[in-house]
Amino acid sequence: MISEADEFLHLDAAPIPGALFGDTTWFSVMDVRANVFGVVQIFLSNHGYARWASLFQIDGTLQHWGNKHPFSAQPPRGPWGDGRIRYEIIRPLGEFHVTFDGPLYAYDLTFSAQYPAFAYDHSAAGQELTEPNPYFSMVWGGHFEQAMSCRGRLEIRGGPAKGQVREIACWSHRERSWLHNFHEEKEWQRSEESVFPGHFWLILHLDNAQICALGSPQGSRLGMPSVGAVSDARGARPLRGVLAEIVLDERGTSAVGFHFELELADGRRMRARSTRKLGEVKLWYRGDNCLDNPVDCYEAFCEFELDGGQTCQGICEYSIHPARRRWLV
Repeated sequence: MISEADEFLHLDAAPIPGALFGDTTWFSVMDVRANVFGVVQIFLSNHGYARWASLFQIDGTLQHWGNKHPFSAQPPRGPWGDGRIRYEIIRPLGEFHVTFDGPLYAYDLTFSAQYPAFAYDHSAAGQELTEPNPYFSMVWGGHFEQAMSCRGRLEIRGGPAKGQVREIACWSHRERSWLHNFHEEKEWQRSEESVFPGHFWLILHLDNAQICALGSPQGSRLGMPSVGAVSDARGARPLRGVLAEIVLDERGTSAVGFHFELELADGRRMRARSTRKLGEVKLWYRGDNCLDNPVDCYEAFCEFELDGGQTCQGICEYSIHPARRRWLV
């Protein structure tokens, strides 16, 4: 059961004493008309710091901002910020305000609940989504997601469109987790084994619903079970099954296609395949060591084709393991 208290800090709930633990918040922005695609990624840790990231693609150009900033867990119910990004919970499980005052772009965005928040049903998975593996460390304390709408303004402060202010009005999604994430450095030397797609996280924006799924695709060595849900105004219903394929380019450095077969709660099957990638950003995942890159993880903003020729927009997060560039110096 998701409660309003779950919106706030869980830093005293760490299962592993002393290990890096934190609250994560993630919002997506996918406005095709404005040609703006991106995510806001916030990690509030129990080690005295927070990571703030604004990871956007604007008119086809990547614009990333990231900052590791002292964090004292005060005030306990927010708002919180680093001087550039500010995150405020206006109404728990209902409305949120995020602003960014950057050197090359800025925005003022309000995220409002489209459907009720939901948590995945893990009862049929057979194992936890974060079983130990040799590629990264993660132990969840809790997790939920929610379909959102996003409205606001984005100002471009550099480049050929400098001075433009664009209205943002689009579907969005948010994720909330509290977890140990990359709390161990796994390897003395990075493996030279062939790369493989590690995990997927699919979000399909339909006219009157949203479909989400999470797990390991074909060929993954992570062993994550797949879970999913259909979310709409009535709530969320678990998917019965998910099959996923991520097609990598020849070098194994980027996805060029996503194929899914989803079994809905009523037994019907739905196929979804990406037809065009509209944008893509790389996430900023780190443990305490800012120079160790534990995973190459991306958000791909795509057009999808469903059964019968129906089309929709969506996002597919995916990871590639092992990360090719370990030391970021």
